[in-house]
Amino acid sequence: MNKTKKELIEELVGKGLAEETLKGLTNAKLEALLAEFGDSELDVDATLESQEDVQDTPVTDEEKPADEKEQDVEEAGEVVSEITLQLAIYNKVVYNTKHKGAKLVVENLGYGDVYVSTEDDVRVGDESQRLLFKESKELKADRLYMLAGSQPVVQVLEIK
Repeated sequence: MNKTKKELIEELVGKGLAEETLKGLTNAKLEALLAEFGDSELDVDATLESQEDVQDTPVTDEEKPADEKEQDVEEAGEVVSEITLQLAIYNKVVYNTKHKGAKLVVENLGYGDVYVSTEDDVRVGDESQRLLFKESKELKADRLYMLAGSQPVVQVLEIK
């Protein structure tokens, strides 16, 4: 059964996505978003508050199962803060570390490339700062700058 664009947007808004962001997308892209996030909820709060539940993402053949990935993170240290958010187009996001001395792990969960830097010089197109889909980067900094030319979903973990 095909859903109307309004019905698709209402479902995605119920999962935490911004209605303004969704209105410009085609029905096919809205259906793809709905299929990707399934029954899970996405926290896109621009205030960068920590979310309590871990965001489920689809697993590809090349990717480790979520349990193995969590074990790898736990071996590296304890996750003390986690946030998942969707960046806006050409809108710089500054993430301030909540736990002093924590290591930051940034992962691109999809829908475009994200550019990450520990300095205020983050630029779209700088390949040294780019994270492609499913790529992650570990950084040791108190402040993180992120920028995108699209609307990628990004996860930031603080590990002590």
